[in-house]
Amino acid sequence: LKNLSFIPRQFIIFIALLLMMSIAAHAGDTTVDVGNTELQNNNEIFLNLKTLVPLINRGIAIHGVDINEEIIKDARDLLGIKAKIQLADANDLPYKYNSFEYVTCMGATFGNFEDPDKCLSEMLRVAKPKGRVVLGVYTKNALDFQLQLYREIGLHITGHDDQAVYSEAISQEDGESGPICIHRRFTKERLEEIAKNSNAKIEIIKLTPVSYVAVLQKV
Repeated sequence: LKNLSFIPRQFIIFIALLLMMSIAAHAGDTTVDVGNTELQNNNEIFLNLKTLVPLINRGIAIHGVDINEEIIKDARDLLGIKAKIQLADANDLPYKYNSFEYVTCMGATFGNFEDPDKCLSEMLRVAKPKGRVVLGVYTKNALDFQLQLYREIGLHITGHDDQAVYSEAISQEDGESGPICIHRRFTKERLEEIAKNSNAKIEIIKLTPVSYVAVLQKV
């Protein structure tokens, strides 16, 4: 796969969420987005939540969580009362069992989690019995796309293997290195394994050569 910049990440997220909307979201439904941000040119932008605005306009209640306090503040400033944003870890979502019709985790955020299996279990926990968890992930063929994208947005890549790309955060203030971030790719088999481990059924949709959308439901 060469010259993959023709597949904007924004497009991937947008189409994925349109798919979710086409699954039949209705006014009065509730949605929570887990991991609200993307990094572009070293600036946090709230693309995931921005893309959920069409759902808000359809009368669907939007919630969002992220682990970064500054991101939460800026997201609240951006969206105001349109969405309920709060600080939370994807491993321990601050919601009761069976709270949401939809739980979304788009923009390949799911591949950044230290323990994807545990995070998926949490997302399924807060989904209603007939609710859906919608994940956006990179396919096993996405390595070239990842490397090109991450270089374009200024990530400091430290390595890659057959499962993921690894990057390191660099402080803009003092140049100090931060924690290593993992950016995973997934095979269909791995997604099916994660679903099985969480006792969920899964439908995998190939959006582009480099991206899947996985739709999961409790069994």
